[in-house]
Amino acid sequence: MLWACLRLPSLPLDVFARATAPAEAAKPFAVATGGRAPRIVHANASARAAGIRAGQLVSAALALAPDLVLRERTPDAESAALAAVAAWMTQFTPAVVLAPPDAVLAEIGGSLRLFSGLAKLTLQLSRGAHDLGYATRLALAPTPTAALLFARADGSSGSPIRIEPRHYARQALFITLLNPKAIVFYMAFFPLFIDPATHRGLPTFAAMAATIAVITAAYCLTLCAFAHAVAEKVRAHRRLARWLERAAGVFLIGFGIRLVRD
Repeated sequence: MLWACLRLPSLPLDVFARATAPAEAAKPFAVATGGRAPRIVHANASARAAGIRAGQLVSAALALAPDLVLRERTPDAESAALAAVAAWMTQFTPAVVLAPPDAVLAEIGGSLRLFSGLAKLTLQLSRGAHDLGYATRLALAPTPTAALLFARADGSSGSPIRIEPRHYARQALFITLLNPKAIVFYMAFFPLFIDPATHRGLPTFAAMAATIAVITAAYCLTLCAFAHAVAEKVRAHRRLARWLERAAGVFLIGFGIRLVRD
């Protein structure tokens, strides 16, 4: 699976700016919180050039830029805009999930072939959201949580963040070591195969761990080799690929209908 996270980092500002005339867009503009001591939430380039920053008191911002145009943040408009972007993304994949307050997740692994590869698909996502009037940050990862974390990571580049294949083993190792469920499972699983009268402590556990690792590696490599062989044959027969895609679609539709009925 491959998940894309399309984050709209300046959504509070964009819901106003996208409806602003070009001449007005050049003026210092910012969105602020409400209340007795409002603070700046987002500011456009002209306002930032005047020294206005997020978290700044509105009074301080006005002292830096007396001609600053201010709008109070509207969470309802942001939610509606995020939902509209999610609906727009369904043209690329049906697996689209909102990640409030400023991101949309989409599983695009099954859409790569339809849209001529990863590079073209991500370009369409980024350009399309930009054409809708939103600044974007796109991140890719094998899981939705990882994609969301990468998209929300601090950075000045707007280019997609990708996990390269050579990083999978390292990422999997860290996830496994830090996964409490796996640790608890093996703590409960290993004692079932240990004779209290004959075990040798750490060497016994090490031997069992090595055995499981070898069996798991052999099983996963077998699955990878089988999937690779099937994929090669499917790529060589486009008609077969189309029928498999249709069969999968019918299965998913049937599964959805069954969920609704149950």
